[in-house]
Amino acid sequence: MRITAAIPNFNGFEGLEILLPQLVRMDFSNIYVLDDGSNDQSVAYAKSFPNVNVMEADRNLGPAGNRNRILMGNDLGELIWFIDADMEMITANVNDIAERLFGNASVAVIGGFIWSRNGKPYYWNYGYEKHPVRDRMARIYGALGNRYKNNRKIMDLIRKRAIHYFYGLEIGAGNHLERAVEWVAEGSFMVRTDVFRRIGGFDEHMRYHEAHDFCKRIRELGYIVKFSPEIVTRHLEIDCRQGAKSMDWRNGERYFYKKHWGNPRDAFRNFFRIGNFS
Repeated sequence: MRITAAIPNFNGFEGLEILLPQLVRMDFSNIYVLDDGSNDQSVAYAKSFPNVNVMEADRNLGPAGNRNRILMGNDLGELIWFIDADMEMITANVNDIAERLFGNASVAVIGGFIWSRNGKPYYWNYGYEKHPVRDRMARIYGALGNRYKNNRKIMDLIRKRAIHYFYGLEIGAGNHLERAVEWVAEGSFMVRTDVFRRIGGFDEHMRYHEAHDFCKRIRELGYIVKFSPEIVTRHLEIDCRQGAKSMDWRNGERYFYKKHWGNPRDAFRNFFRIGNFS
């Protein structure tokens, strides 16, 4: 399969210095840097690679809109791999792994395994569809897990209950399994190019949680979203949002709830109808 690596970038020079030399050594059909109006050295640096295509922006669209710029690219191949500019590659044979993972035509999205800067797995690698009731319960169980993390018996009980709401404690316990999920993190994931075009890319109203909405719409078409622990990247945790991250997080969550679940009363009722509350 031909794969295009697409790197959303906003003032990501520090990360691109690490990531781009790694990617150019791999066998991708194309490499695109999708710039969202940077004012640092990142665009000039990306242009210094003769085999890297740079899409410069006339305005800042945010992460979701910036990723959609890849739709203007040429000869994208069968797969698009979105990898954030502040990632470091751990896995080298991405193409071989993708060939196997997308052997099932029903699989449209594969999410990679993202480590933190210190090499620990992020609890938000993948999960269940966002819902105000489930997300509240997930936070409660997450807090309990953090409180009793040194008590194995209590943690086993918490994990058995928490698995109905989020995978964070499973991930933290080292249970890194290839599995079908409801969303994967947007920092490192592959999508079939034809499916990406079919749904029109990301919802550009969202500057956070856009992967939740993206994966929900793909699953509604009957496709499968999967997590794979085989494609590993390390998140360098470079803050390019200049303090706006928490506000984007809250706004994205509220937007998703309203778009997909309506008012709070309807959301509460619907949660008990969808059949996965326990």
